[in-house]
Amino acid sequence: MKKTIIAALAASALSLAAVAGASNILDVSKIDGANATHIECADIVFGTGSYAESDVPDMDSFISSGIDISSVESTKAYAGSYGSALRLGSSSNAGSITFNFGRSYAISKARVYCYLWKSNEASEFTVTTDASGDPVYQSLGNWTEAPDISGVEGENSLVFSFLDGGEGLLTDSLSISQGKQGRALICKIVLTIVAEGNAPSASSSSSEEIPSSSESTSLDSSTSHDGGGESALDSELAALSPSVRDYYSDVDLSLVGSSLMADFSSCIYPHVNVGYNGLWSVYEDSDNDDGCYWDIYSDVRHCLGTGTGGNYKKEGDMVNREHIVPQSVFGEKSPMVADAHHVLPTDGYVNGRRSNYPFAEVGRATYTSNNGSKLGPSSTPGYSGTVFEPVDEYKGDIARINFYFVTCYRSTMASGWGSYAMFDYSSPLRLSSWAIDMLLKWAEEDPVSEKEIERNEGIYLHQENRNPFVDFPSLAEAIFA
Repeated sequence: MKKTIIAALAASALSLAAVAGASNILDVSKIDGANATHIECADIVFGTGSYAESDVPDMDSFISSGIDISSVESTKAYAGSYGSALRLGSSSNAGSITFNFGRSYAISKARVYCYLWKSNEASEFTVTTDASGDPVYQSLGNWTEAPDISGVEGENSLVFSFLDGGEGLLTDSLSISQGKQGRALICKIVLTIVAEGNAPSASSSSSEEIPSSSESTSLDSSTSHDGGGESALDSELAALSPSVRDYYSDVDLSLVGSSLMADFSSCIYPHVNVGYNGLWSVYEDSDNDDGCYWDIYSDVRHCLGTGTGGNYKKEGDMVNREHIVPQSVFGEKSPMVADAHHVLPTDGYVNGRRSNYPFAEVGRATYTSNNGSKLGPSSTPGYSGTVFEPVDEYKGDIARINFYFVTCYRSTMASGWGSYAMFDYSSPLRLSSWAIDMLLKWAEEDPVSEKEIERNEGIYLHQENRNPFVDFPSLAEAIFA
């Protein structure tokens, strides 16, 4: 039954764009850099209060973070005997709840974690706003038994997309309703919003640098196939599956440099924040090597779900989560802190030795792990401090992860972040010149592996975004060369 429910949810989510007539891409380039801190996730979590069907849920009935809720209105919405969830609807009446915000927000997407109890084919689950016009809805079929709602947050969810000219829908409220004869149990709502300041508009000035004429032109002949006129990126796009090609449909592959980087950033930045603890669930799909975590820092095999707590004194004691870009750089803030594309399961001891040192090649190693990863003074031209060097087999992985990170977060990382030798916040490419040279070399010498492809797909299942440098092996050259 559980797998059937999840399959129904997934099928409905995939068909949502056709129903709503929109994609889930928010154009980051149009956010007013002076008045906004760009896109973040806001949560509304139910189950903190108990109230009768005739009552209007009060502000103690849920926990909200990242969004200002001034009041709530509801009909046939109550909790009590259903665990940590809000119930909408009854056997003969539709149910709804409306959150009125203390200010306007530009909402791109609402993800609703829920179960549906005793629905029928005609019962529509709807999310709408005060400015959305037609509601965005899904019909979820006929579920005839009440499921266990524990653990719903990691599995059952519906995605509703709102767009206004590609900029996010400016709204003062959000409503969720369940049609007659349907009873929805909602545990959590995650909103993708412009978190601070005014909503973006088509006339807003962008904080991004204006690309040079060379960056705004199409790819030159060095990135094209002989005789055909088709670029390497076009060829790589054609080799992807139809669903992945559709994911990149709004990216202009004829651009280069920071212009191409900005287009990909707009595509990959909006994603599901799985939460720091949620990373372990992601790893079961993304880093599962025959029942063990696939660690790039050590040859020690840690079984899934074990050895993740306590202290470590040597390699093999435990596995933990390694931030390829150290948490101290971005102040442990979301969504970076829980982005599985740059947070990997690694041996705790080796991770501790790497600490927050940048990546580069080591001249004389002061420490070497079991698989040959090294710590010591840099021998890479342009930087002379202490660095961590992975083994050759994973240098390309590290390069493509760094390229992903600066592309995904290019619009948020330029102010208020800590100093990091690999980053140059004044550059439109966000990487230091020595780091670009080294990472391009690593990416070329260690091409995309099957491990990276499987990891990309596993993360996509959970975060709904991809590392384009795995999908497009020539992208690093097109942007950073």
